[in-house]
Amino acid sequence: MKALAILLLLISIAANAKTKIIQFHAPGAFHATHASLFMEDGKIINIQKSANELLEKAQKAFTENRAIDYTITETGENTAALLDSITFEKEDMSAQEQEKDMYTWELLLAMDFQTRDPMEKAKITQLENTSQLNKVMNSFRNDLDKHKQCFNRAHVWSYETKVKHNVNLGKVWLFFTQKYIKTYNYKWWFHIAPFTEVNQQKYVLDKTYSKGGAQTVNSWKNMFIRNSHNCPVVSDYNEFYNKQNEAYCYIMYSSQYFWQPWHLEWLTNQGVFRYGYKMMDLKPAYEDVVKNWDGEIPLLTNLENGESLDTLGVQLDTIGTSLGNFKIGDRVIDHENDLGTIIDFIGDKARVDYDKLSKHYDMNLARLSLATNCVGSICVGKRIVDHENDLGTVLEVFENGKVYIDYDNLSKHYVLSRGKLAAGVTCLSGVCEGARIQDYENDYGTILEVFENNKAYIDYDRLSKNYVMSFSKFSIID
Repeated sequence: MKALAILLLLISIAANAKTKIIQFHAPGAFHATHASLFMEDGKIINIQKSANELLEKAQKAFTENRAIDYTITETGENTAALLDSITFEKEDMSAQEQEKDMYTWELLLAMDFQTRDPMEKAKITQLENTSQLNKVMNSFRNDLDKHKQCFNRAHVWSYETKVKHNVNLGKVWLFFTQKYIKTYNYKWWFHIAPFTEVNQQKYVLDKTYSKGGAQTVNSWKNMFIRNSHNCPVVSDYNEFYNKQNEAYCYIMYSSQYFWQPWHLEWLTNQGVFRYGYKMMDLKPAYEDVVKNWDGEIPLLTNLENGESLDTLGVQLDTIGTSLGNFKIGDRVIDHENDLGTIIDFIGDKARVDYDKLSKHYDMNLARLSLATNCVGSICVGKRIVDHENDLGTVLEVFENGKVYIDYDNLSKHYVLSRGKLAAGVTCLSGVCEGARIQDYENDYGTILEVFENNKAYIDYDRLSKNYVMSFSKFSIID
């Protein structure tokens, strides 16, 4: 039996230290009763209008560009959190001043940039096919904390892909505008992931969210943008920043070297280009996202003698192995209905990185089942109704008949057997989507969805909610 849905979960949590406020919006800009902070790490945090001390501290941190530590109360999975406390942090610049750039300033000055396009001199590697593409994504390290900053994950992934395989990945930025944030009370103002190309088609390699492999830019965008709003592509940061109410979102592409949004802003407004991976960027990125980091950062080679890594070619022959019908990167479900991704093979066992467990496990292949597109009529992306009349959308399907479902009105996803589900259809036995009905209690409504088990989801004219009804309990009317 599934647990009851939780409508609102309030949890006070500590946030990362030494982040900054990028934008401060007074009460009334987004919410009449709250101020809104746009944080350096991409979060949006609200402050109650009555919290005068917090408002004063936040305004000071923003005006003086001070690093802060804070705690927040989460208000929902995708909605902006509330600020509980704020403290100022001291910034130690001595370590950064002692770091060496992996590309020298002399090399940067000699690059002779001709534009302010963040993609200039990116030299994005063109991969041959999607199989090669997914090998690259599957080679990304799996010990990055998915709750930390997306720009740090993207920087570590793109950097190590260059170090290990000499593949240049660009970065794709998804900016959420004030129009979108106001409409949905959204909790982020940007997201970022690596991208590359196959046959001139761009694909996003966002291992944190794209468990099934690399995605087209549009598919990746739609995981975050509700109602599939169009996101215009821009190459100038001000085209996003100065047009906050003209679109719900914007997409921007950059080279692998742009680390945070302010680097894009500097390029547009001051002509300051980013080229080369720099220790002052890499070190905090590794510290933030690599679990149990040992302080080591792999170094790029062949730079001291002036040889360009870009001339060495793509080296992918060592990526990826398999065992039986299983291979690295496959999505699997185990005998306890836990989902994960195969990351290695140890003897006759598969090492699985589980989605919701804190460590990896080595599993017998007999206890695992591979993901597939369909089991019978139940396919990935299909609408379903289950044995308890709950509706949802299929996220993943496995060869053992287990189905992973995103329910419309429940607070978490569930795995159910195929036998407990019925797939949506357009029409069945003369009952079609859009048809008008009269039920056995003489209530009238319109059919929203039809399912293969002779049930329909009905929007009633005069009832406060929709219901799933068997065909036998209503009749079609003209």
